[in-house]
Amino acid sequence: MSDGAETTSPDPLQLLLQLQDLDLHVDQLTHQIEHHPIRIDQRGIEARRSTLERRRGELEAVAAPHRSRQAQLEHEIAAIDTRVLAIDQRMRSAASGSFRDQEAMAGEVTSLAHRKGELEDAELEAMEALEPIDEELDQIGAADQLLRDDVAEK
Repeated sequence: MSDGAETTSPDPLQLLLQLQDLDLHVDQLTHQIEHHPIRIDQRGIEARRSTLERRRGELEAVAAPHRSRQAQLEHEIAAIDTRVLAIDQRMRSAASGSFRDQEAMAGEVTSLAHRKGELEDAELEAMEALEPIDEELDQIGAADQLLRDDVAEK
């Protein structure tokens, strides 16, 4: 006794063909996405940014010893300035001591001034060595920002 509505199971072969069609459609869409002009542009931008980052790293490695040297020199110059100020205050005070003490302090100030001049020359050399590196780092930063802006527009 059937009620006229038979339940038929779908043909497995028909289901397999439908699945294959869907799989093919997914592959086609994936291919379109991967080969879309915007995606190709993005890959090019990513490659250029990667190149810029590598170059930035190379430059920072070259600049690091110069920056360290400059900081060390600045610290030494500040220490000399502090020492000269202390000697100057002592020389001007009433408790400055004998003429011989005054003469020794004046000699030390002269010696410190000479040393400070040498350190400032070395600091200037470090700054001059950093100048072209910093200019290239600025150019890299500007180029990287342009690439980021380009990505944001797309």
